[in-house]
This record gives sequence, structure tokens and C-alpha cells, in this order.
Amino acid sequence: MTLVREEYIPKSMEAVNCTLCDSNDFSHHENIGPLTESGKRRYDYVKCSKCQNVYLNPRPTYDEDYLLSAYDQYGMGNDIVKTKGVINDKEREILNRYQITLKQLKSEFNKSGSILDIGCGTGEFLLAAKELGWKPHGIDISAPMCQHIRENLDLEARSGQFHEMDLSSWGKMDVIFSSHVIEHVPFPNAWMQTFHKVLKDDGILCLNIPNQYAPEKIVQRTLKKVRLRKDEWENWRTPDHLYEPHIESMKYLHEKNNFEILKIETYSSREVENPSPFYNFFYKNLKFGSKLRIFSRKKK
Repeated sequence: MTLVREEYIPKSMEAVNCTLCDSNDFSHHENIGPLTESGKRRYDYVKCSKCQNVYLNPRPTYDEDYLLSAYDQYGMGNDIVKTKGVINDKEREILNRYQITLKQLKSEFNKSGSILDIGCGTGEFLLAAKELGWKPHGIDISAPMCQHIRENLDLEARSGQFHEMDLSSWGKMDVIFSSHVIEHVPFPNAWMQTFHKVLKDDGILCLNIPNQYAPEKIVQRTLKKVRLRKDEWENWRTPDHLYEPHIESMKYLHEKNNFEILKIETYSSREVENPSPFYNFFYKNLKFGSKLRIFSRKKK
């Protein structure tokens, strides 16, 4: 399947308050996106003065046009779709990395059973969970990808906005997992409250998210400001990170919504099951990685 990617130009923009605390007091943080005729990049990240959240403001109006442009077909070119669910070596590596987290949930938090993957994409995490004996369920905004999961992987998946869905037929979940998804939605507080409703009382929430203040990202932003690094932006891209998480802003979000953080760590896209002492020190102890993983549970 060849996907045609045309330039994305927002039909309209909307000014918004902070996505976490609703304050309208902010300062400029970063200019991103394609260059416009004025010589300025199209989008701006600002930093909330109250909770330190970094968010897009103004942003493309979050409507059906934006959702279709950003997400409807975003994973349909993946190998697992092309092969109708046949796993190749590349996909096996992805499943193996997901299973690191699944095994961690068992070894560190004594969790197994039902698991809900929000933003399940083309279903690799669901497959990884099934292989380890979990009962996986998936949700994604993309109807075509959920159809692929049901037809090609024979797993349960529904499309829609998570906080608006009736999931009672699936029952309460032992674990909710969501990898690099919550930063894409304009209503993270609504999601956190829905996590509360869907999780069992002793359930675990596991969020994978970007780390805005990782040393690597700080250096990249600095080099861009002094024009020693190009800001590569493909014109078809939507500015889909509506806010850019970091440790302090995520602590605020969890506390506000009555979640107790059990563990925060960073990780690499080349994560392995038995990492070196250097990896553990750099990513787990210092938390210098560009990707965050947060384990939490509902406060009692």
C-alpha cells in the first residue's frame, strides 16, 4: 500500500489554556514546524508558568479534519499490515522490546491478567502480551488499524476516543498501558480520570512518553536556536504532540488526578532485557533518556 502524503495546512487554529492546569499564564518555549512565508515556523510551544507544562499554543483545531490528517492511516504502511499479521524479524524485535515491559510488570509489580493498550496502533503490543499469557484489549483512534487487528491478528480492538467509550463489557483492567499517546490528546485530565474508572483498585497504569528535558533534547533545542542544527520538518506532518511531557509536569498530572507514582525511569529505543550497568545508571538512575516510563496506581 502506497500512502500519499500531502502537505498539511491547518484549516483553523485555536488559542488554548494549559492542557494540564488550565492556566493562561505562559512564556515562549520553542518555535517548530515548516517555514512560512514570513520566515517564521508555523507552530509555537509555550511553557505554563504554573505547572511548567510545555504545550502547543495556538494549535490546529482539534476536530475531525485534524484527526483524519494525523491518525486515520498512520500505521497502515507497517510490515505487519502488509503481511496480514505474519511476523517478520523486524516485527519480532518490536515484540521482544514490548515484552521487557510486560515482564517488568510481573516481576516488579506482580501483575498479570487483563491489559488494555490505548493507542494500540497495528497491534504489536497486543501480540506480545498474548504470547506471555495476558488477556489483551486494544483501543485506537484509527478505525482501519483496529479492523486490521481484529481481522488479521484475531484480537479485540475498538476505535474511538478513549474517554468517551463504554468499556464495561471488557471489565476492569489489571493494567493499562499507553505508549507515546497521551501527549497527542488535548484532554489528558479526562484520560486520567477514565484510567481511574477502567483500572481495578489495585491495577497499574504504565505510561511511555517523551522526556522534554532529556539532555539530548536540551542540546538539540540549543543548537537550533544558534542555527547550528537544522530543524527538519516534513510538510505532511501534523504537530501531533499537543504538549511535551517531562518529569515535573507528569508528577503534577498524576497528583492532580489522584494517582500515586510508583516508579519513574527513562529508556532507549534499543532497550534490551538485561541492560549493562552503564545503561542502568544513565537511564534508570540519572533518568537522562529521551523517553520516560511511569508506573502508577490509584491512590487509596
